[in-house]
Amino acid sequence: AWASLSFPTVNRWGKCSAIPDEGEWGLRQSRCLSVGLEVLQRKLNTLVGAGPGALVSSAHASWAPFELLDLGIVTMEFRPAPHLASMVAVMHFAKTSLDQVVTGDFSEEEFFSARSHLVHVMRRAVASREFWQDALMNLHFPELCPKTTRMFENVPEEYSSISKPEVLAALQYAFGGWRERVVEVVGIT
Repeated sequence: AWASLSFPTVNRWGKCSAIPDEGEWGLRQSRCLSVGLEVLQRKLNTLVGAGPGALVSSAHASWAPFELLDLGIVTMEFRPAPHLASMVAVMHFAKTSLDQVVTGDFSEEEFFSARSHLVHVMRRAVASREFWQDALMNLHFPELCPKTTRMFENVPEEYSSISKPEVLAALQYAFGGWRERVVEVVGIT
């Protein structure tokens, strides 16, 4: 069995046809949203385990921040622990975790841990060929994709300068009202 929650949200540039365009959004806000998503992933990880108290054997949160489409997609996926007959507890925990993150109900420690992890990931990423290939993709569509090469200068340092209030503002803009847009799927494999 498995379960999934998905909802439309902003793309890399803050656009989404399902959300009123009410603010300034740039790559920094996208990076803030990535930190918020890492906080959510860490909350979901508390569900995972192998023992009798575990709710799921795996949990994953992702944001697909499309560059050329007018929306992004957030997906949370779960595989229940074998002893569970129902996904009700899992879905409740997932929704509660998402609400907590969107409302800023997470500690400074959770924030710093998530941000530090992304700084480390970015330090490794900027040394890879794949990072730069992705960075250069769509530069030839300035009317559709406002990306510039300057956006990729000092990426790890920019992540390390992100504050919790910035993360909260990005989360509230991009994920606020998610309950009205969510699609829930539970299946058996």
